[in-house]
Amino acid sequence: MKINIPQVNTEIVLTEDWNFKLLEEHRNASLWDALRFKGSRGNSYYSRWGIGDVAEVTLPMGTILSIDRYVISGHETDTVTFKIRECPLPVFQNSKKCKARFRVRLSELAGLECELRKSAPFIP
Repeated sequence: MKINIPQVNTEIVLTEDWNFKLLEEHRNASLWDALRFKGSRGNSYYSRWGIGDVAEVTLPMGTILSIDRYVISGHETDTVTFKIRECPLPVFQNSKKCKARFRVRLSELAGLECELRKSAPFIP
């Protein structure tokens, strides 16, 4: 088995639709709002920590994502943050909404099928 952890700013293209759970929290607000999910938006018990509802999201094949950030601490809350660069969904044809940023737990990456589009330079 070979493992490859892409550098931050690396771009990937989804080669299959990707289904994942999106938490309603401040770090996911741009994608949550772009997809027009109805949620608590601050009215839930967890809102004091910035967490609300959960939505099932499908990003279609052909979506281009860039890796924005990794948070690895050895807990189930380990995450990867992505930026949407391009997406075939009609809601993302507005260039401002196409810059949506969101984070997912590492466990959500299990179904992600993609190809490398642009590799970020390695900075030692």
